[in-house]
Amino acid sequence: MRVAVTQFATSPSTKENISSCLKIIKKTVTCKPDIIVLPTFFYHKSEPSYQKNSVKFNVKRCEFVEQLGQLALKNQCYIYISLHEFNELADSKLCNEASDIKDVALHHQKADTAKTDTSLCIITPQGKLLSKKHGNQDDKIDIDQPLNTVFGQLGFLSDNDTQTFSASRQLAKAGAQLICNSIATPYYDQSAYHDPTRALENNLFIATANIVASQSTPMNDLTVNELVNDISKNDSSSYDGYGNDSYNNVINGCGQSKIISPQGEILASLNNNEAGFVYADIDLTAQTHNLDAIQNAPTQQKIGVSELVGLIHKCRPDGTAYNDQVRPELYSSQQFVNHQVMKHENSKPAKQSPATVNVAIFATYKINEEAIDDVCHYIDNNLTDIIQLPELFFVDDKSTMADASLRSDMSLLSQLCIKKISQVLRPCQYVCTSLLVEGKHQAVLIGNKGLIASQSQLHPCNRYAWTECGTHLNTISLQLEQGSIKLAIVTGDDAMLPEVINTLAVQGIQLLLLAIDIQEAGDVAYSLMSRAAEFNVCIVAASKEKNFTLEQPKQQTIYSKNKDKKQKSTGLIANVKLHAGVLPNWQTNKTLGFSEQPSIKWQFGKITKAVIHPIFAG
Repeated sequence: MRVAVTQFATSPSTKENISSCLKIIKKTVTCKPDIIVLPTFFYHKSEPSYQKNSVKFNVKRCEFVEQLGQLALKNQCYIYISLHEFNELADSKLCNEASDIKDVALHHQKADTAKTDTSLCIITPQGKLLSKKHGNQDDKIDIDQPLNTVFGQLGFLSDNDTQTFSASRQLAKAGAQLICNSIATPYYDQSAYHDPTRALENNLFIATANIVASQSTPMNDLTVNELVNDISKNDSSSYDGYGNDSYNNVINGCGQSKIISPQGEILASLNNNEAGFVYADIDLTAQTHNLDAIQNAPTQQKIGVSELVGLIHKCRPDGTAYNDQVRPELYSSQQFVNHQVMKHENSKPAKQSPATVNVAIFATYKINEEAIDDVCHYIDNNLTDIIQLPELFFVDDKSTMADASLRSDMSLLSQLCIKKISQVLRPCQYVCTSLLVEGKHQAVLIGNKGLIASQSQLHPCNRYAWTECGTHLNTISLQLEQGSIKLAIVTGDDAMLPEVINTLAVQGIQLLLLAIDIQEAGDVAYSLMSRAAEFNVCIVAASKEKNFTLEQPKQQTIYSKNKDKKQKSTGLIANVKLHAGVLPNWQTNKTLGFSEQPSIKWQFGKITKAVIHPIFAG
């Protein structure tokens, strides 16, 4: 099927926005799409004629939807749009109380969320409207269930739904293979890492349409900016610093409309300031990789071909099926969560979380006992509070551990590792890695007294098919010199399931320590960044460096020489997003344009150090 996403600028005028919307559809149909995804569309609060006349407002909506139906019928395609519109009863009451436009804005300021409805409108190729709301002439649909079409199962989301894992996961569990996402945001979070993460973790396509920067126009001799400035004298909570306000829904959108493959790859995209459309041909029923089609397709017509699409068919690179990994019982009840409090006899009790913690990733290039000695040498010469090592850092080829006799040798090395590392650690200094303990693959936390905490691998994976999986999630209150911090330690594929981190986040963890072995580029390129932002948790993840070949269309130029592009993947240190003024010398411009982007330091070389701020996590 051919999927097209669009983007255009909005203004304070509903009439202008309707015109822009219809114009972009008429341009988009020239590529003969099977579905067109439009950005979130606003009936603006800045127009008193609609606010004070709900009948006129409703007629205007019906006329617009009727025009969409005619275009869908004429061009035999689906059209999807998210409409932000007033709750008529609440809005009628508001307008009776408001004497002028300032009063209207003030009322909206006090109760904005109570009066604005969002309708997800899907227009079928027969010109028929399927909608979550407005049941008179519309056929109501269950928006939590995908729509069954001749192309496959289509799911529909809007606004901030993809900033958390739950909405897309629910659709994926119900069978969705393509999620159409209609948004209007000035922030890059969704396009940069949330949407690719949702596509990868659910093995489905995502088509997101966003708006671009708008031009504000005067309104009854009172400009938008004047209105905002006047009202914000007493309350500035509605103004976010990006030129956006909640009174007229004039959004300076960041664009970045995209179509994303189940591997998290960008198939087609628009720039942040570009009005127009872009499309991609995708196959929701493809069973094999069609490399020739990918390589020969023009840039504008990239073909996203995956193995079977949908969560039910999701497999990790080692062949582990999602349905064999997922363990709902671990995420649904608190009885599966244990909490441990770790104290040191030489440390003073501390109730307050530390403002800063020094962390480091250490990735040795040696193996076996030499690798352990290399780690000990680093510890002996550094004062880092927490040192994160990769998964089974001293094992060169993990596939050899399928041999029971070799696992016995690794168990002995694991015990030696705990003994040697604990001897060089100072009080309130710790090392996290994964080891073979009691015959099981476990994440471990080592202190100067030895092994102080462990977490068995929770989800089966083919590369560790021999290990017994754990039955509980563990959280740890750990004593540092600066204070007490609540954390969790995880290994294997466990961190790649958002339900795990969600369960831990509910327990209030501030730091997640990951001893991992990256299996695909997206594991770290955006998935862990998305987790840090969604759950407001610091993450330290260490892995041995991996190289992944990017499957992209070959560009026939004298420079490319048809070479496969390699992408190096390593771990990262993710610090929760801070806000200006909370700590001295913190610079806000590093995350300008993002809503909740964590500060990231990528693992590089043998040693990577950073300072994190767990006091702002949780």
